[in-house]
Amino acid sequence: MTNNLHFLVNRFGGTGDPTNFGQELYDITGYSRHSWRPARVPFSDQLTATITNPNRQRDRNVINLWKEYDAENKVDNAGDGVKTRSFNYILCDPEILGNNEEELTLGRFAESIFYVGKGSGYRPFHHFREVKRKIRDGTTVEIQHLKEHAINQIWRAGEGVVWMQFGHSLSDNEAYNREACIISAIGVNNLTNVNTGELHGRCDTQWNDVMKDEYGTYLLNMALGIMKLEGINSLKPGNVVL
Repeated sequence: MTNNLHFLVNRFGGTGDPTNFGQELYDITGYSRHSWRPARVPFSDQLTATITNPNRQRDRNVINLWKEYDAENKVDNAGDGVKTRSFNYILCDPEILGNNEEELTLGRFAESIFYVGKGSGYRPFHHFREVKRKIRDGTTVEIQHLKEHAINQIWRAGEGVVWMQFGHSLSDNEAYNREACIISAIGVNNLTNVNTGELHGRCDTQWNDVMKDEYGTYLLNMALGIMKLEGINSLKPGNVVL
């Protein structure tokens, strides 16, 4: 059974029939705006603590801890000068995020994220092109990924999918670790990601869940700062070229 089929069965109770995946996903989730997330689960304790106590973001001990984890990730997974082309990216629901970056809180920012990715080049746009192609061909019922389903629902509502890239010039493994730790902090069941990501170096062999969630919280806090600085960017079907 593929990852997508496992995902459908485990989260929604599908049959796992590989010949009918797209139709079954549509039958179960329909056109509900947030049908890709049947029930929200709590964030990690570390992310929750930082959301509920903003002073934690300014605690020198916490900041030093975050920087220590970031340094370990960089040292363990340093590129060779050629392979440092990766970055991380997130896709957000504008209905939750809102349109005023200056008023954004870490809690609302984290709640709005429906996909966390790692890529290089034009990787984030691949998701948008796939959905637009299915809209053009009248085959949205064949969508087999919940992230594409979420994009389609946001577009159907007449809104644009908010997206942002951050952490440029990373090695592949460094970006994989960042992706996995952000997913861990938010909780994979709050996202459309099929799995929890890849871990490498000490992040894989020595870090416990608390350390991963702390690092993921740090990265989310950093991404929020970038969004507040650069503004909220969104994509509608008309912005996507096939």
